[in-house]
Amino acid sequence: MRISLRIALGYFLIVGLTGYLVFNTFVTEVKPGVKQAMEETMVDAANVLAELAAEDLREGRIGSGRFADAVMAYRRRDPNALIYSLSKRSSDLRVHVTDPKGMVLFDSHGEDVGRDFSTWRDISRTLKGSYGARATRLDPQDDTSLELHVAAAILDTPDAGGSRPLLGVLSVAKPTRSVVPFADRAERRVLNAGLLLLGASLMIGAFFTVWLTHSIRTLRDFARDVAGAGGPVLPVLAVTSWASWRPPSTRCGRNWMGGPMSKAMSRA
Repeated sequence: MRISLRIALGYFLIVGLTGYLVFNTFVTEVKPGVKQAMEETMVDAANVLAELAAEDLREGRIGSGRFADAVMAYRRRDPNALIYSLSKRSSDLRVHVTDPKGMVLFDSHGEDVGRDFSTWRDISRTLKGSYGARATRLDPQDDTSLELHVAAAILDTPDAGGSRPLLGVLSVAKPTRSVVPFADRAERRVLNAGLLLLGASLMIGAFFTVWLTHSIRTLRDFARDVAGAGGPVLPVLAVTSWASWRPPSTRCGRNWMGGPMSKAMSRA
């Protein structure tokens, strides 16, 4: 195999594997990263709503009080938001409120009131005083049907000892399909940038291969010329007299000595 081909294959193999590993790792982390950011904002939303729901839950009007009215008004709102060229026209949060036993007292969709949610991970962990969250597919065969659920404890006002008794749990749910367009957009941009970088790397690699191959061939030809002329040229460190001076044993030296310089020396 020619040395130029070896250099080219080695370079392209290194660049290709490195590019694949870097971009594959980045792309596979895009959607999980978006979902993690989504969960972080849902934690804030759940805790804010839990504080707003505390009074109505304590007074026994969680399904008909100001909190319920505000949530229903939220569902009817049109955000009409343009987020990085992507339009958002619907309100996607779903809200559940349970009592301390996990029984649903309020559902913003009006479907789950009276059901026992105490076994769901987000509710059960929050009832035990831990952070509760879960991800559930509405359709087991459809990855885009995944919903994230994040719960927060609804606490009463502080008692004489400063502790806040548990009134119930509020859980917010949001479908991940609402953030999929952002992840897809990021993946496309990364892929386009990767293709441009790969093309530039191939061009640089081709130039580098040609240049290095040319340099190696030049060095090889020089070595062959030196070997064919009788060996390497030894440097002359000092010349004490013309009589002790001898030309290098090379083709260049023989041609030089056989030319005008030889005639000049013979006349001297």
